Amino acid sequence: MAVSNVSVFRPFLTEAQWAKETIGQINEYKSRNWAIGLNGDTGKPDGFTTSFAERDINFVTYIRGAGLSIGTPEAYGQNIALVTAYIERERQEEIALVHNIMAQLADYKSRNWAIGLSWPDGQPDGFTRFFAVRSLPIAYFLRGNISVGDPSAYDVNIKTLQGYLESVGSTRVSS
Repeated sequence: MAVSNVSVFRPFLTEAQWAKETIGQINEYKSRNWAIGLNGDTGKPDGFTTSFAERDINFVTYIRGAGLSIGTPEAYGQNIALVTAYIERERQEEIALVHNIMAQLADYKSRNWAIGLSWPDGQPDGFTRFFAVRSLPIAYFLRGNISVGDPSAYDVNIKTLQGYLESVGSTRVSS
């Protein structure tokens, strides 16, 4: 049976919070010399392994116990480095994506196209989905059978994304 690599979207700020919490937990386990990667009692994958696997990140196991010895204490630092590299890659991808959306908004503005709601049916569009999954407010502009908002919506949304970029850029995880 082949394993499917299904991608799940996770907003960057949510992932940054996961990274901070995970690094804190790894450091706590390190301070107690606790097993990571496998449950010391059952030998089954633990929460670290699960959360890393959900993000397609390999996890380095370390366990010392009765009859079971896997890895070295360096696993703690290796896993922290993996989380740090992952979140930095996610940050760069998010920054590039937001810049792309701002460029699309500028293009839509130059064409006086609807944003947030599609024309002619008024259904949410890709901009609405983009803003929604990041919990950002969106200003709508649509003219036609349904009229919503005004042309300032383009600039309002770009300004919202600029503020979001500042929070993405300033969110750091530390070991």
